[in-house]
Amino acid sequence: MNSTTIEKCLKLLEQQDYIAARELLETERVKAIFAEKGTNTTFTKAVKNYITATRTDLAGVGIDNGKPFLCDGYSLIAWKQEQPQLAGLPQPEKKLNPNALLPNQKGLRRVGVTDDERKIAINLDKYIKLYPTKKYDYCPVYLFGAFWDAKYLLPLIKITGFDFTEACVKETEIGRVYSAVLENDDLKLLILPLRVDDEKVREEVKTRQAKFCNEVTK
Repeated sequence: MNSTTIEKCLKLLEQQDYIAARELLETERVKAIFAEKGTNTTFTKAVKNYITATRTDLAGVGIDNGKPFLCDGYSLIAWKQEQPQLAGLPQPEKKLNPNALLPNQKGLRRVGVTDDERKIAINLDKYIKLYPTKKYDYCPVYLFGAFWDAKYLLPLIKITGFDFTEACVKETEIGRVYSAVLENDDLKLLILPLRVDDEKVREEVKTRQAKFCNEVTK
């Protein structure tokens, strides 16, 4: 932290603007993390962008038994090992137990990830640009037997990558997908589906995806 920033912080404290002072210090802390030798800045920035976009009291890197997790109320990333480079990022206001949010493995249906689903998952940014929607509209994508919002999945996949071979799907009594857990040696990713009841839209999405998969292989 340079002298100019220190002076700004002191002035904010004198004015009793503690929120602004805290935000300034958190910004400087993140800058220091990015400047550290050996830091994976792409990964860390993806996490920071996710936190910034999550405007709830859940936003931040939570810690459970020394292992970090991210949650926004609609998704959860729980790492299996410590992630030191995330230690300086903001922490959530609300305390959570990530294990309590993950569904019990008993009764989950395992769905293998197909080659086409993998193509879509690792090219979500291209998929979204090819089929643009309004800023707050959904961009449906069909994966693991359910529909998901591609805009919602993209920032998550930027953090986790897509080194997954199957999805563990939780279903309701009528067979509708309630949630899915993707897991590898490093983490667990919990996601919630998008409800698409219009049969015409459902078929349009599937046709669009088949076309997209053919295009990305050329």
